[in-house]
Amino acid sequence: MTDQQTIQSIPSSPSKRLRLPLAVACAVALAAGLYLGLAPGSPQERLSAYGEDYIELALSLDRLQEGEVDIYFGPENLDSRGEGDGPGLASLLTSSQSLRDHLADPELSVHPQRQASLTGKVKGLILVLESIIAPEQFSYEDEAKAIFGIDLKGSEENDLAVYREQLEALLPGSGAVAYRLAQFRNQFLVPADKREAVFARALEECKTRSLAHWTMPAHEQLRVEWSRDINEPWHSFEGNGQSVLMINPLSMGYLSSALDVACHETYPGHHAQYVFLEQAMSAGEMLVEDSLTLLRSPESALREGAASYSVDLLFPLDERTEFEKEVLAPIAGLGSLDIEKYNQVRVLLDQIALGTIPILRDYSDRTIPQATATFRLEREALVPSPNQLIAFSEQYGAYAASYTLARARIGAYISDRETAHGEDPWEVLKTLIESNDLSVLNYGVSD
Repeated sequence: MTDQQTIQSIPSSPSKRLRLPLAVACAVALAAGLYLGLAPGSPQERLSAYGEDYIELALSLDRLQEGEVDIYFGPENLDSRGEGDGPGLASLLTSSQSLRDHLADPELSVHPQRQASLTGKVKGLILVLESIIAPEQFSYEDEAKAIFGIDLKGSEENDLAVYREQLEALLPGSGAVAYRLAQFRNQFLVPADKREAVFARALEECKTRSLAHWTMPAHEQLRVEWSRDINEPWHSFEGNGQSVLMINPLSMGYLSSALDVACHETYPGHHAQYVFLEQAMSAGEMLVEDSLTLLRSPESALREGAASYSVDLLFPLDERTEFEKEVLAPIAGLGSLDIEKYNQVRVLLDQIALGTIPILRDYSDRTIPQATATFRLEREALVPSPNQLIAFSEQYGAYAASYTLARARIGAYISDRETAHGEDPWEVLKTLIESNDLSVLNYGVSD
């Protein structure tokens, strides 16, 4: 997982249930990686068995291509990722298609909500497998809608020219605006030996402010590990309210990175999200198939967008400026810098980041070459490492829209609920997370 600022700098044997009386036939089919689809028992028992099948298939994909499963905190006996070779992509696709077909059994319709939800997850897995096996069959817009649940309609309505003019006014001087931006931002580089302390204080503040709005279980805990073995900050939920956040100190260069990463990945971001989801599961409100989230899925897009939005919810602009100026800058050893202007620039960059979507779309659909995409990302969207963003897009497709478009739509929805109905934005955000309301990903998009 990564934070909003990273869009500007992205370089990132189980217990099997035998379902045929002929154990030999089952063993042969399982060895081939083929789903059998003969779950016994009541409709509810069959759905539970199919839910476990979905988990096993998704984790098998993650074994082949690490990172395809975002989070898994379900039964350990379903996780075979550390057990050597498994079925290949083609076998996984065949098995997933078979599972989808068996889920269409009319007998399962006595539990329509679970049948529909699980079928949707399996269809999502099929789409991911198809996009990996034959990526040319999907346009960028089709992939965004089919796999991530994000309709790109209206994504080009953002008036980049206006925001770029405002940015140029804030950064007067000669040379391209990208050059002036880099020169300005370099003033806010945190010395390497100060980054852990700056981040620790930012994390403390994110947690304190979040707990003023949300009640979390006493046993929840977040562990931070610093390592150069990863490129970007990466959160992993381990279950029982426990998370680990791995951070490369090289990715925490700018002062703003501390709050961006701390809030996005921990409180009120991903750690808090999964603590709430696990609570729901423990209370009997979540099913086994809900313990896994594919990286390429509408659920992942929702949580990324919500985590990105939550940074601004936790720290309105004036409060963020004050905290960074009065607390974080002194820890970093940075002098009397214009942090107010720094945050004005950051807000404009968030708006300009929406301009990456049409560029990545055009490159993905091969209507522009990589050289043109690189040039436009750097000059128009002000991405400092365009080749790294392109590589990220090539690996994960339209996932980058989760950080920009999904964030904007979630923010608009919550703001409208607060304005029109006087609802507490913190409660609206928590409800979105717990209810997994995917419709918010396309809030405000007209048919």
